[in-house]
Amino acid sequence: MDTFGAAGVEATRLAVHFHDTHGHAVANTLAALRRGVSVVDASAGGWTAVRSPGRRPATCHEDLVWLRKGVGVDTGVDLGRPSPSRVVQAHGGAF
Repeated sequence: MDTFGAAGVEATRLAVHFHDTHGHAVANTLAALRRGVSVVDASAGGWTAVRSPGRRPATCHEDLVWLRKGVGVDTGVDLGRPSPSRVVQAHGGAF
């Protein structure tokens, strides 16, 4: 983000999208939020549109909701609520 800042682009104009390489997606997201990024792209359950061998899942929406709650930001999302997904329900809550 320092490169963007040096070019005159404010962090509030950026969006980020992380894959969970080495388990750092949530930490990278927190760092971006602390630097002023306000848009984070995520996926439900870590699913990505394109999967290839060796590719890590995208940051899970659920992990980001948990992160925001942990730093005191109310998202209005209840992670304890059962998933309305028909696929998740068909698999007994786990997929």
